[in-house]
Parts: sequence; C-alpha cells; structure tokens
Amino acid sequence: MSNTAVSYRSQDRTAIITIDRPERMNRIDADVVEGLHQAWHRFMASDEDRVAVLTGAGDKAFTAGADLKAPPSNLYRGIPGVGVPVDKPVIGAVAGWVVGGGMVLTTMCDILVAADNTRFSYPEVKVGFTGGLIANLALRIPHKIAMELLLVGEPIDAKRAYEVGARPDGCHRRQRGLGGGPQGLCREAPAQLQGALRGASARIPARTRMER
Repeated sequence: MSNTAVSYRSQDRTAIITIDRPERMNRIDADVVEGLHQAWHRFMASDEDRVAVLTGAGDKAFTAGADLKAPPSNLYRGIPGVGVPVDKPVIGAVAGWVVGGGMVLTTMCDILVAADNTRFSYPEVKVGFTGGLIANLALRIPHKIAMELLLVGEPIDAKRAYEVGARPDGCHRRQRGLGGGPQGLCREAPAQLQGALRGASARIPARTRMER
C-alpha cells in the first residue's frame, strides 16, 4: 500500500491494519479514510489473510476522531462492511481514546479487545459535527445507554464498555494482547465463519443495518 496513514501487515494468516499517525493521536482525515478503504479491499482480496485486526499506533489513542481542521467528507469509505463489503472476521484492538469516528469503526468490528486505559467517547453533540453512521450503536448495546452516549457526549471506560456489552468478557487486558484470538479464528472453516457473520447481520432490521 502506498498510503502511509494506514499500514497493512500479514502475519500468521492475520491482517494487521494500523492507523499509523501516533503523533496526531491517529486522527481521521481523508488520507486515513483512503488508507482504510485500500486495506479492506486488500484484506478481502487475500487468500492468505482470514482474520483482520484493526488497531492504532501508540497507546494514547486508537483514534482521537475526525481531524476537525480537515474532517473527511466520506468516512463511510473506511468502515468495514459499509465502504467495502467484508465477510471475514474483524477484531478491534484498542487502547487510549476511541473518539467519534473511532467509535463508528469499533461498532463494525465483530470482536473488540480494549486495554485498561481505553476511553470511548462520542462528543459530536458538543462540537456540532456528526456523520450519522454512529446510529448503529443503538443496535449493539442497550438503547438508553447508546442514547446517553450520543446525546450527552460523556466518555465511558473499558470496564463500563464491558458492562453494557460493547466488548466481551475476557477482553479486558492491561495491554492489547490478543492471546489466541486471531489464531483461533484462523483455525475455523472460512465458509462457516462467513455464514455466521452473514446470519448475524441478517438479524438486524433491514432498514437500519449496514451490510457487511
């Protein structure tokens, strides 16, 4: 990939996709969106990579959200299952701040691993900017909790994210160590994994789901 904002590395049948701008807290601009778009296409075209891990460089932030000095107009292009059809498992591995568009990215991951220092925030109500894609959050955690996040804009930590179902038990790690997660999924039959993902997506009401 020629895009330097997002890196792609293959290891043990796993694609490691990294937003690679730690000096800017991995803020999302047009280059990051395009880098993610290219990465999802590469992942789906790969016969070797069966699972993707989406992460951010550094421990301060998975991403601090949109670069408000140059906000992307097409964030959807970088979202797996929205900008690019993806029917392989995607694991989010996050630490530090997960803000705005970063929360949109994590809602579209199939599994989420969060370090102890993770903070989730959707402050767009405070800054007057939103792209609308976050609405799917209400389909993934209890509705009233999702609405509090969206309408009040206050952050929640990794422990609270587990309590409301935003990430599974066993994924509350001091670091973003994934244990045997990706390798375990790589051992499963690809067709069965894809069938499970498509089946789960089909259970979301057609008018509100974002196709994987």
